[in-house]
Amino acid sequence: MERTTIGLLFGAGALAAAVGPPLVGLAQRTISAQRLSAAGAALAAAGLAAAAFLESPWLLAAALAVIGMGAAGLLTPTLTMIADIAERDDPPAYGTLYALYNLAYATGLAAAPFLAGLLNQATAFTSATLTAAAVAALAAAALLRPAGEAARGERPSTS
Repeated sequence: MERTTIGLLFGAGALAAAVGPPLVGLAQRTISAQRLSAAGAALAAAGLAAAAFLESPWLLAAALAVIGMGAAGLLTPTLTMIADIAERDDPPAYGTLYALYNLAYATGLAAAPFLAGLLNQATAFTSATLTAAAVAALAAAALLRPAGEAARGERPSTS
């Protein structure tokens, strides 16, 4: 694949990740942050799963755009959820929670490409990408767990 094509592919994902947050912010007026984050993770999982099998640069660009929108859907509402959790303490623990969020985000940015590269070398691009899709799908499922039960470590009720 040519360098220009690779740049355009990542540009599609970056553009979607840039356009997504304002749209997600608007949607958050009527949809809960938790549901939007779950939808974002599910959308990213779908884009990753599709990207694992696509060979056409145009279809791959579309999959990367889906991944970018999914990332926006996941990350944008997360800050609202962190603020809600911070306000449970007196005084609110904004600094601590935002520091932990930034630590987790930076660790993911540093570790994920390294781990994906190792997995890609050990198996193949398809396996590495499907593993990332599975992680995103698990995140979506975890986010669908009722917030109060998750915060207390309880199992969701079955009734």
